Amino acid sequence: MGGLIYLRLQTGTSRDYSELRTNIRATHILQGITLVTIEGKAMKDHLADCNAGNCTVLERELPTIFERTLQKNQDYLFTATQNQRTILRLGNCTEGIATNFPIIRQGIAFDLQLKICPK
Repeated sequence: MGGLIYLRLQTGTSRDYSELRTNIRATHILQGITLVTIEGKAMKDHLADCNAGNCTVLERELPTIFERTLQKNQDYLFTATQNQRTILRLGNCTEGIATNFPIIRQGIAFDLQLKICPK
C-alpha cells in the first residue's frame, strides 16, 4: 500500500519552481543594489540625486550591474519611483516576474521595482 502511495505522488503533477526562483533572484538583486556604493556614494544618495533630476551615474552604472547579476541576455525593467512618479527607468521587459523594494532617504520614500522577463 505504501508503495502505491509513493508511486502516485511521484507520477502526480510536476511542480515548476522557475517563477519562484526568478522572484527570489529579483528580490536579492534589489536588496543587493540598495547596499551598493557607486563613486563613493550610497545608492540612497544617488536616488536622491536622481529625484532632483541628475540620474547620470545610475543610468551608466546600473545596466552594468544588471548585466553581471542576471542571466546572459536576460531582459529586465528597473524602475525607481518617488510618490508614484517615475524618476528612473532602465531596460525593456514588458511582461515578467516583478518584485518591489522600498527605500527611504532623508525622509523621502522611493519604491524600486525589478521585473525580469522569461527567456
